[in-house]
Amino acid sequence: MAYSSPNFGIALWHLADHTTTQPLRYLVGHTNEAFACAFSPDSNYLVSAGLDRSVRLWDVHSGVLLALLGHHEQYALDVAFGPDGKQVATIGKEGALHLWQLNTYEQCHHLHAPGPYAGMNITGVTGITEAQ
Repeated sequence: MAYSSPNFGIALWHLADHTTTQPLRYLVGHTNEAFACAFSPDSNYLVSAGLDRSVRLWDVHSGVLLALLGHHEQYALDVAFGPDGKQVATIGKEGALHLWQLNTYEQCHHLHAPGPYAGMNITGVTGITEAQ
């Protein structure tokens, strides 16, 4: 299990060991709260993202940061591994979906969902601001 702690670290727990009361290890590197994380299908890796806008790939067994995959314009809302564990998808608050190839640690796709009013010409409506 992974838990984001208030000190910007991620605590890893091994739940099969019912006797421990302490985390197995801490993953330290985020400069603000990390609140999105996912384990790889084989449980060897963890990808994390958070308010510092960074996306990080960790080795679960050693606690080593393998790669700083990149950043979102705003913070990442969620992260997920592909079913084969070779890619990671991240979605940011700005509406951008990034797909990262893990054999190169490079971004291989970037999609952006426009806002709800993008491309619309709305006039004569009361009750909403120009920004809306």
